[in-house]
Amino acid sequence: MEVIDDFLDSSQFESIYDFMVGDEMPWYFNPYVDYAIGDYRFIDDPDNYQFVHNFYTTGKGTRSYLLSNLAPIIEKINCNKLLRVKSNLNPRTSKHIKRDFHIDSDTTWNKHKTSILYITTNNGWTEFEDGSKVNSVSNRMVIFDGHIRHAGVTCTDEKTRILINFNYE
Repeated sequence: MEVIDDFLDSSQFESIYDFMVGDEMPWYFNPYVDYAIGDYRFIDDPDNYQFVHNFYTTGKGTRSYLLSNLAPIIEKINCNKLLRVKSNLNPRTSKHIKRDFHIDSDTTWNKHKTSILYITTNNGWTEFEDGSKVNSVSNRMVIFDGHIRHAGVTCTDEKTRILINFNYE
């Protein structure tokens, strides 16, 4: 795992930050965060929701007209092939809620990397199965093997926790 603070230069990050938190960023309601087919444990949890924007998903024909806004990030991670780019906006919760450990990959993806760019600074974090944690700090990038299980943890100190998740070869 690699953690890089100040991943983008300040002007590049400021532009992406302004776009991601601005009123022209289309966020779509997702009625669950933790859910697998046939697993209904979280359906009635009032805090189990988020807002997402799927910028790109290979094989599904998903390509947002806004993907070009992320070009400085995509260039810097130096990927051969994008598999998925998805942003999450998690509203503040009254207590920290750790979601289930998961991997982002589709079963057809082989060896790939996952990178998370944190847009907002808050007291939420990403936790890994080995117990390590990466705090949500603006312009921090964490890069890890795409088959490592990880879980997001909500924030309690800011209105939102916003990040962009990249899966790529």
